[in-house]
Amino acid sequence: MRYVRGEVAILRRPIDFGAPPRIHFDFYGNTYSRPEGEKDTLTGYMNTDPGKTTPRHEFAESLPAATVRDLRTRLSKRFPRMMDAQPRGGWSGAYDVTPDSYPIVDRIGPDGLFVAVGFSGHGFKLCPEIGRLLAEYVATEKRPEPLVPLRASRFEEKQLVRADAPFPGGRRRRIP
Repeated sequence: MRYVRGEVAILRRPIDFGAPPRIHFDFYGNTYSRPEGEKDTLTGYMNTDPGKTTPRHEFAESLPAATVRDLRTRLSKRFPRMMDAQPRGGWSGAYDVTPDSYPIVDRIGPDGLFVAVGFSGHGFKLCPEIGRLLAEYVATEKRPEPLVPLRASRFEEKQLVRADAPFPGGRRRRIP
């Protein structure tokens, strides 16, 4: 498991922006965004930079001004009015990332210990289904079929999860 710095900027939408999209993913511009409250937009990078891997959670929580400017510039390529958005702050934190960038959902360690880790920041949106599948696994002691590829032993077995479709950003490695 490695820890990668994830960054989120808060931008105040221009007053004449109109209704914001509920959620926006720009695979080519490497950004995502979503509204936050009535006036703000949260935006961040979709593909975290493996060069930002750091040991032992050594993160500064502040967000550099250059990062906020870069995110605003990228977002304004899809939403030109966002070039006038006012920075309102932001934060950074740690994403836990496995060697193949897919989570581990498995029974490990002492009897009765189940884990769901390594979601690279995607756990929140996946948690309803992962929770259902993990509950089934715990209750029946039989691993549901969708969890088979996410077993912890896949690293020792050299059977890493491979994406079914290439990442649209080109040949470079995709790290969620």
